[in-house]
Amino acid sequence: MLVKDENETANTLNVTAQAGYTFATLENQNVKKQTENIKEIKENAEAVDKKVQEADDTSKHIRQMRCESRKWTIIGTTVGIAIALIIIIIIIIVLVVVFKK
Repeated sequence: MLVKDENETANTLNVTAQAGYTFATLENQNVKKQTENIKEIKENAEAVDKKVQEADDTSKHIRQMRCESRKWTIIGTTVGIAIALIIIIIIIIVLVVVFKK
């Protein structure tokens, strides 16, 4: 009887150990999957960071181009006004010379 009880106890322990092993295997698979998910999240975060940096660089470039555009607009306007004034002065000089005669 004692051997039979010991055998049943051993069988129960074996079943419990197998269930524990199965549970541990499932947990290990879950941990591996979570690790993969974390790696994917990290890669996605790095990709987003890169895109944000590119957008920031583009924004800086656009601001720089706006400043350049403003500069050339001011230069062009100033030169245009100067040329118009020179033409007006030349016309006035020609008219004064013509009407003096």
